[in-house]
Amino acid sequence: MLEKLFFAQLRVGKDEKPFRLWKFRTFRSATELFPLGVMLRRWRIDELPQFYNILRGEMTFFGPRPLPPEEHRLLPDDVRVARSAYRPGWLAPSHVLLGDFTRDDFVRAERDYFSDTKQRGRARASLRCISVIMTNVIVHGARGRTPKHLVD
Repeated sequence: MLEKLFFAQLRVGKDEKPFRLWKFRTFRSATELFPLGVMLRRWRIDELPQFYNILRGEMTFFGPRPLPPEEHRLLPDDVRVARSAYRPGWLAPSHVLLGDFTRDDFVRAERDYFSDTKQRGRARASLRCISVIMTNVIVHGARGRTPKHLVD
């Protein structure tokens, strides 16, 4: 029964430790969304089960988005190393990106966040990103996305 309601996927966490990321199931098949799935995904409600990951200490509210191992391995070494120092987040630097974006855009957003974190501290860098994300959601009704494929 629970597998009909929830979807779990292996992701890479802090110190490159794997963990199961939880979401509400929104797809009927690999390409077909459930009718309710459209609304769940648009407003990020599909990701509410990740609060379980937060409570377990596998994630935090804000940090780099956890990637599947196969995508994590494709990142440049400097980004992969920087990511491993943080617990992944429910909201992420990549969420400032709207619409379709490339692997380079994603890597640039990650590097900007890590650079900002070093210069201003994690709290200020996170607040800066969160304000952009909230503006995007409120003004544009948009949801930033991690690219489906990090390979160009």
